[in-house]
Amino acid sequence: RKDIKVGDFVQTLKNTETYWTKVLSKTKVEGQIEFLRITAKNMQNTTQIQHIAVTPEHELVLSRANNLMTIDAARYIQKDDVLIDSIGNKLSVTAIEKTILNEKHNLVTLEGTVLASDIFVTTMCNDGVAGERLFEPTMEDWQNKHSTLGELLPENYIG
Repeated sequence: RKDIKVGDFVQTLKNTETYWTKVLSKTKVEGQIEFLRITAKNMQNTTQIQHIAVTPEHELVLSRANNLMTIDAARYIQKDDVLIDSIGNKLSVTAIEKTILNEKHNLVTLEGTVLASDIFVTTMCNDGVAGERLFEPTMEDWQNKHSTLGELLPENYIG
């Protein structure tokens, strides 16, 4: 949401429970920016459809076999990949379309994750790390690197 400010608290998931996390940084970038509009349907209630628009480098949380959670950049998401909603329901990707928007908002939270459009995503962008990674160790590493910065992060920091 455009009205979120540094210091606000936003919802995320932690151990499959809704949790509030602090916004450490938020920046707005204007211009003609490529986004991927991802459509997914609830696997338990197939009439429930959700959409999210993210940049190709934005890292999404995926649910794999045996409820294993992984992270990968949106550009690598494929039809039938499984995302997670705010109450832990699995969402099967049904469509991915490229679109151009006039602005994007970069958000960094203390947890490194957020519920965006009711879908569980990271607040990270792929920084050249190729391939899908396990969620837990990736997030622990990210949080350890960022916890040393704490409140010292500048408002324009992009994680």
